[in-house]
Amino acid sequence: MNKKFFAALCVCIPLYATAQPLEDWVPIAQSKTETLLMKRTAADIYPDGTRRASVKTAFNAPQTVGGVVFTTTVARMVFDCAKHQAKVVQTSFFNSTGDTVYSDDAPDATFAAVPPDTEPALVEQVVCLKKESK
Repeated sequence: MNKKFFAALCVCIPLYATAQPLEDWVPIAQSKTETLLMKRTAADIYPDGTRRASVKTAFNAPQTVGGVVFTTTVARMVFDCAKHQAKVVQTSFFNSTGDTVYSDDAPDATFAAVPPDTEPALVEQVVCLKKESK
């Protein structure tokens, strides 16, 4: 990841964190159009060596894809840190009132390389820190 971007991110997170209640979500990145958050319980290591994370993307303005209007998505991601791969196994889309407007389950998703300078790459940096197995 670009070191300047990461430094700017570290400056922005505390500002954002004090601007709203976070409940069990922690902001990890913010741009002009969206904020990326992770569950505080993210990055548990499972017996098969994978790590899982719930990732929320909160958009500043409503988004429309395929006729579905949403303001927030929550994705369940699985990372194989050793192979630098990830997959999304479930994504839910929510409107501005918090109602689910669409959900996409992909339990059979396959792992793919994590492209650099993407949201999954940023999440991978947090999730794939060295930890003890559960």
